[in-house]
Amino acid sequence: GMDEKRIEELEKELYTKEGEDALAKRVRARVTLPTPEKNLPSAWTTKRPPPREDSLSFMALNPRRIMPFIVIGTLISLLAGVALFVFFYLGIRGREAEVMLGEIRGTQAGELITLPVTVRNISRTRLTNAELTIVLPPGSLVVEEGKEKSAPPRLLTHLDDLLPGEARSVEIPVRLFGREGEALEVQAVFLYRPENFKALFSVKSVEKVMLERVPLALAADFPDTLSNGQEVAMTFRYRSETPFAFPDFAFRVVYPPGFTFVSAEPHASVDTDIWRLQDVSEGEERTITVRGTIHGNEGEIQAVQAALGAFNPVTKEWRPYREVAREFKIAASPLSLAARVNDVREGAVTPGDRLRVSLNYKNNTASPLRNVTVRSTLEDSGGGVLLSETIAPTNGGLYDETRRVIIWGPANFSAFRELAPGDEGELIFTVRTRETPLVRSDRDANLTLRVRVEISAANIPEGFAGRAIGSEDTLTFKVRSVVRFRASTSYRSDIIPNKGPLPPKVGVKTTYALIWDARTFTNDIKDVVIAGFLPENATWESKTAPSGVGIQYDEASRKISWTVAEVKAGTGVRLPALVGAFQVAVTPSSIDVSRPIELLRDITFTATDVFTGERVELKAPTLTTELRDEALSSQKEWFVVK
Repeated sequence: GMDEKRIEELEKELYTKEGEDALAKRVRARVTLPTPEKNLPSAWTTKRPPPREDSLSFMALNPRRIMPFIVIGTLISLLAGVALFVFFYLGIRGREAEVMLGEIRGTQAGELITLPVTVRNISRTRLTNAELTIVLPPGSLVVEEGKEKSAPPRLLTHLDDLLPGEARSVEIPVRLFGREGEALEVQAVFLYRPENFKALFSVKSVEKVMLERVPLALAADFPDTLSNGQEVAMTFRYRSETPFAFPDFAFRVVYPPGFTFVSAEPHASVDTDIWRLQDVSEGEERTITVRGTIHGNEGEIQAVQAALGAFNPVTKEWRPYREVAREFKIAASPLSLAARVNDVREGAVTPGDRLRVSLNYKNNTASPLRNVTVRSTLEDSGGGVLLSETIAPTNGGLYDETRRVIIWGPANFSAFRELAPGDEGELIFTVRTRETPLVRSDRDANLTLRVRVEISAANIPEGFAGRAIGSEDTLTFKVRSVVRFRASTSYRSDIIPNKGPLPPKVGVKTTYALIWDARTFTNDIKDVVIAGFLPENATWESKTAPSGVGIQYDEASRKISWTVAEVKAGTGVRLPALVGAFQVAVTPSSIDVSRPIELLRDITFTATDVFTGERVELKAPTLTTELRDEALSSQKEWFVVK
């Protein structure tokens, strides 16, 4: 009944009627079952032996009692058949077809090659639903209809049915990229369904493609020995030796721990360590020069690593093609010189600061050094930040305004006529900075101050022939942006019209516009939050300006806030200021007579200086009914009357 019907349905799900013979042949070809012996007793006989008196006859049992045993036996047989089918068929699946990737001998990175892929039906049945999937290494390019494009994770090709014995080939033109000597893996997967079965099966082939050559040249050029605090120019030369372009082509440098970045030519594309390279012609040599200062202990070995490769600006993934590493040793300078600005070697300065520059020198040799000279220059990158007329050197230093250099030498500093072994000392000069940098164009942004110092001696002690005994030091400081914020009260504002009596009158409502104004000079600022709190006697009127400015009011906390994601450098200087306004109202009571009423208290401005990474925090005085910023207003309008 129901059990037999369920068995038939399960058999149909496993294989079609036409496939029974094929499956049986495959199973028989796979295993050999033992043949039963002829003289084995049978459980079923035509002649029933007489029952023993001391035993029960099987056939004498009640049919209703043995029926459950028959059903259970049938189900066990069915499950065993299913298990045998799964075991034997899956054990030999894949014999219907094969997929072959043609061998690709060693190739050059980026060379246009053709991947030959062949699929073959080696069965006696038609293969349907045929699909060929090619998995290429990351960063590959595929050629379709004469155009190159980035290869997707999987290349899928639908194939017509394959007849028994039929083979079909596909050729895929690709460019593969990687490091020299790298074995790149290519996979081919063939998915199909024998027409007598409902299940899908697959076969796979994997081949390794060896990149024997990468047609890129890269070299690093800088001294093998550097002194602590010395500024060094690292020059990296690169060249492409092939006419085709590398995808997402880029240069990357990994600086040693003691390296402080100063500048680069050309400028880096991402931070200070990644350059995106474009339009590199075959055979053309280009250079990237990075300047910075080296810091480390005497005898320490440091290394610079550089590479040409692929950089994905979206995922930030980096894949190197050609790498180079170069080591250098930190040596003690025979005549050392180290600079500090306000007692630190790095950081940021605030416009209007008075800077104290100190230069510490020392003779590290065992011989006296005669006629020593120290030179120092101080430069700004724009904005007229440095007020050179305020430079004041000590210890007899002279400022040459024409060359913008401060000089200490044997003529004006007697200690430098002869510096004994181990002698050391300190030179100092001060300079003031402009309170408000000049912002005339978008170039007056992200300003820096740079201190360059050098020391030398006229005589070269024995053992130092052919080697410079002097040293140099360079410090670079970022300039914080001048950020200004003002909060004001207005009645006659054109931004938001107001109404009510002036001066404010007891029992009568008067509205005011409260205005927030923010400006930034030389640096972008981000994550700007302006906030204030309404006192209990003031009310929010739900009017803001300009339209859609985004000023919000929280009734529970009585907090008014305005969030701005980013404000560009020059806003409020050469660009319009960041201005937002909202309306509040007061209805004075008799106890307010003859005094102003508070409208907004605890006003704060917070942001982040994008260039320096530092937090900016400003406060504004409490706003009242005093209209101090309105030229047409007089004090008699500010205080409550009866």
